[in-house]
Amino acid sequence: MKAVVLEKQHVISVREVPADLVCGPGQLRIAPHTVGICGSDVHYYTHGRIGRYIVEAPMILGHEASGVVREVGEGVEGFAVGDRVAMEPGVPDTGSRAALAGMYNVDPAVRFWATPPVDGCLVEEVVHPAAFTYHLPDNVSFAEGALMEPLAVGMHAATKARIRPGDGIIYYAPTQTFGTKTPLQAFVARGEILPGEPYQVAMTDDFHPWRRDVRFAADVRPAPIRPLLPQLTFITDPQRWGYVFRFGLLSIPEADFIRIMRAMHP
Repeated sequence: MKAVVLEKQHVISVREVPADLVCGPGQLRIAPHTVGICGSDVHYYTHGRIGRYIVEAPMILGHEASGVVREVGEGVEGFAVGDRVAMEPGVPDTGSRAALAGMYNVDPAVRFWATPPVDGCLVEEVVHPAAFTYHLPDNVSFAEGALMEPLAVGMHAATKARIRPGDGIIYYAPTQTFGTKTPLQAFVARGEILPGEPYQVAMTDDFHPWRRDVRFAADVRPAPIRPLLPQLTFITDPQRWGYVFRFGLLSIPEADFIRIMRAMHP
């Protein structure tokens, strides 16, 4: 079967790949119909890596997908051959601490399509867990179905970003200077959201992000995260603690906020 393969940085080909898929228990064999091109696909092509995820071998691109069910695995209910579906690209370890806590999206062991070394779905057929596959209503097109994943990301970000006046915020800095690799790995600023509505700021002609006014605390010193790791409950995997910060904005328990705040104000 044919696939769109990133052979290496700056080299993409459409070629045959092994068609040795096995639809096991709890799985579906699906023929992707529409697959979006994500910024991550472009980034892997132009840079050959995203953070610690490095393209070291040929990889099938694509993770925003809709398609048609071609085979139903043993024990799967609610799906039939011919069903139109959308697929969730990240499959976690369902027995992990994060998954059992209802936060499988931050499971460090998640296998995400088109994230090295995991192949994506710009291919004629894939096998995918039924638990992470969703029916498309008749009034939703394949193209719209393929956009379900980026839509979900946007909705999640909008939900997490419901910052209100009076909320406390803490900034975490992985590096000393943005865009460099010199590590800092510390909480560096604390503030409080001031009253008032969000407003847009023209950073460039075509980039107008939304902002809120913040009152920042004085006499704050950077608080390295590593000494705090055993105490922070929002860190579900101490060995891969940095994973939760990949999503930019997260809500943390009040007790963790207080621990960090005290470390910044000794």
